[in-house]
Amino acid sequence: MRAISGFGALLVALLISGCATTAIDSRERLQLERADETLVMVTTGRFVIRAAARTPTDAAPLVERGAQGQFEWREYRSAATMATTTREVVIWRGPLGQSAGSIEMVRGVSSTFDDQGRRLDHQDQLRFLRALLGDEAAPAMNDPQITAALNRLMAFFHEALAERDGSRGVHQTTLDFGRTIVSLRIAVDAP
Repeated sequence: MRAISGFGALLVALLISGCATTAIDSRERLQLERADETLVMVTTGRFVIRAAARTPTDAAPLVERGAQGQFEWREYRSAATMATTTREVVIWRGPLGQSAGSIEMVRGVSSTFDDQGRRLDHQDQLRFLRALLGDEAAPAMNDPQITAALNRLMAFFHEALAERDGSRGVHQTTLDFGRTIVSLRIAVDAP
């Protein structure tokens, strides 16, 4: 078995994608504050993610990788409706608190952003997922598959953090990505 620091790979991938930009970057940026929204919830905590995958031949050894760090979950509501959540954001951070990217979900559609808040295109989203989940979990995915994977991650955070009754603690899920099983565990900080 070989353990690889997936978080380090994530940071390298995001740095590389950031180096490829021109002096004028016209990509949309993640906005944490919008005039027409109210921030209704901010939750912080830690995450540990492990991916275990079989190599193409079943006789080959299991390949494992892992990452850990911090996260910040934000929920926003439209100032006009205030009845339902309109936007959710999870900000991934390294073990020392450095930003490693974000996932935003607006009305069921997920988008990813790099550590500088710039929207990632298809290839950069794929690098983001590969760095986070491993090459085996995120092989050559098309846009709908990337969106589905991001939606699954966001759904887990949404369900785990929807418990508003103060029952914080540890939440865990297992996600199946073909030949790879991804275990994601989050520990929510006390309010």
